[in-house]
Amino acid sequence: MRVVPVVCWLLLVSPGSAQEVKPGKQPMIVCAAPLAVVPGRETKLTLRGAFLDEITAVKVVSAEIKVEITSKGKTPVPQNHDAKRVGDTQAEIKFTLPTETPSGKLSLIAVSANGESAAYEIVVAKPDDLIDEKEPNDGFKSAQSASAGKTIVGAIGDARNVDVFRIELAAGQKLIIEITAARAGSLLDPTLTLYDSKGVVVAANDDHAGTRDSRIETTLARPGTYYVTVQDANDSGGPHFAYLLKFGL
Repeated sequence: MRVVPVVCWLLLVSPGSAQEVKPGKQPMIVCAAPLAVVPGRETKLTLRGAFLDEITAVKVVSAEIKVEITSKGKTPVPQNHDAKRVGDTQAEIKFTLPTETPSGKLSLIAVSANGESAAYEIVVAKPDDLIDEKEPNDGFKSAQSASAGKTIVGAIGDARNVDVFRIELAAGQKLIIEITAARAGSLLDPTLTLYDSKGVVVAANDDHAGTRDSRIETTLARPGTYYVTVQDANDSGGPHFAYLLKFGL
């Protein structure tokens, strides 16, 4: 049976209100923070892009939910970034996905008097699959605990910030660490580094498979505590330098 997606939206202007259409000012969503949402919980997202300060609604495809725009306006362009690529506006929204929403992707569309944005996808995941990054975690002594099979939802919040995670592993295990950031529109250009318990570099990666995202795959020679660091290749940071960091064996 062919399923027709249901599109729900919240209009923040009264029906029939006259608005001037301005060609070339169609909204664009570049990225969202955070990059993942959990069904059954109130979700607060900050969308970044172009002309989002003029939007009147946000559509969510294939989900019968109400979306509220809580704020919108201009936002600074980070150093070494082009406003034409990353945008200079943002909108904060909140909504709650039904508990039965399956894991996968959720598409958002921003709407204004000048048109609609292209669909922007974020990850939908079960709460047991995600771990929120917690500060402070900028050194080995304050490293946040991580687990295989889990995904960290985080962000490099400030310039020159480093996020550090700790994981216990056995000898002979094949560890795969993968970060999703640039592929999701995040402003983060991530680098990953894996250290052993003595602080010796085991593996490192900047760009992988033609993307600006990073991936490490290595077989561990010794058991023990290992540390993983995430940072921006250009030492930049901010709320839209978001990432998803997955640990797999």
